[in-house]
Amino acid sequence: MEEKIKKALEILATLDENTPPGHYEVSPDIYYNVEEFETDFEQNRRFESHRKHVDIQCVLQGEELIFVEDAEKLEVEEELPPERDVAFYRGTGIGKRNMLKGGDYLALYPGEAHKPGVCVEAPRRVKKAVFKITVE
Repeated sequence: MEEKIKKALEILATLDENTPPGHYEVSPDIYYNVEEFETDFEQNRRFESHRKHVDIQCVLQGEELIFVEDAEKLEVEEELPPERDVAFYRGTGIGKRNMLKGGDYLALYPGEAHKPGVCVEAPRRVKKAVFKITVE
């Protein structure tokens, strides 16, 4: 796992606000998406977690808050089919608050529910890369 994370971080170091949005395959166990979207208020976002993947979320441009909480402390709202590897949870005003600005990243492991895309003060455009690394 360490080697996979190291590889993802090496690639992440080459990305910036000029990286085109899209889906990028690195290996059978690593891929990432570069996306642009509008952040939103915390009450409009949901917690999510994964069982088979580590997420590394990196803001390339703009800023966002990501709340993190133990998934076992939350109520499951929706669980997608196993091949999608994501469950969504209810909950607002809880979890550790992490503010990410351009160049900052946060690694999220299975069981760590996270609520990304939360605005800092008001909704605004953000560009980020989200790496997915398969857990062995």
